[in-house]
Amino acid sequence: MNIPKYTPEQALGKMMQLCSQSEKCEYDIQQKLIKYGLSNSDIENVIDKLIEEKFIDETRFCRAYVNHKFRFNNWGRVKIRHMLKTKKISNTNIEEALSSITDEEYCDKVMRILRSKLKNMPLPDDYNERNKVAAHVIRKGFEPDKVFAAMAEYRVDEL
Repeated sequence: MNIPKYTPEQALGKMMQLCSQSEKCEYDIQQKLIKYGLSNSDIENVIDKLIEEKFIDETRFCRAYVNHKFRFNNWGRVKIRHMLKTKKISNTNIEEALSSITDEEYCDKVMRILRSKLKNMPLPDDYNERNKVAAHVIRKGFEPDKVFAAMAEYRVDEL
């Protein structure tokens, strides 16, 4: 796919439009601008203008990202933290946004995912099957200790 080259003004307009549709982080915008063929100084200028005009706000992006991935994608803190780090978000913003998830919400989410997976299993009390379910939840980014604690807390007939 051949992406056309843009002038800095055209790229700024496109990025303003993109940022007004959904929250974006500086890293994502930078990657798009690189594809648009802008020079490093033009990229810096466009990003500075977007930040100045409040189209990009890392704290706001981080909060929205955490909220969306936790509530709709059923991701745990481990996966969310990792993905935000790949977007070059500061640890301070990451931890602040993750703190918006209460421990009660978090444990409830783990239980809902476990219940959902275990109720559809032919032998939900089988050791190997339960380990597969635990592995599934851990891959979604939930801490193993929380997953195994939740599994131990409930008997199969309660699920």
